[in-house]
Amino acid sequence: MSRRITPGTSVDNLKREAKRWLRALRDDDALARDRIRRALPDTRDPITLRLVQHALAREFGMAGWSQLVDAVTSRHANADAEAERLAAAAIAGDAATMTAILDADPALVNAFVSLPGHTGRRTPLHFAINHPHEELVRLLLGRGADPNIRDEGDN
Repeated sequence: MSRRITPGTSVDNLKREAKRWLRALRDDDALARDRIRRALPDTRDPITLRLVQHALAREFGMAGWSQLVDAVTSRHANADAEAERLAAAAIAGDAATMTAILDADPALVNAFVSLPGHTGRRTPLHFAINHPHEELVRLLLGRGADPNIRDEGDN
């Protein structure tokens, strides 16, 4: 079973996971040993951080660590651009664009973005409320937008 890159996947989290996995291997943890053998069947000692990172990349279906890092970085860059499109659609009252973006990536519903001409970072719900589009507010709430998130600078 291959793992998937999610909005919560970050390079820093992957680095920490690899270090925890390496510590478990050095402590001779049976589950950690089974896991690395599943990812890299021909693994032999000594097991290094580089080898664990390679195994972690294989769990994501990638050929190696650098490919995994590139995929995570690219995914986040694309998500940032899509979040900006979502916020712009909230301002414009464009329900079709919002629906398409949220169908492709539901996690963007609470994404913080900063748009030119606006101060601070806000969620699409903030933008929809500030440019009164009741239909879009309902759409966002129906998709799981959190009405309790405060925009940047709101104490």
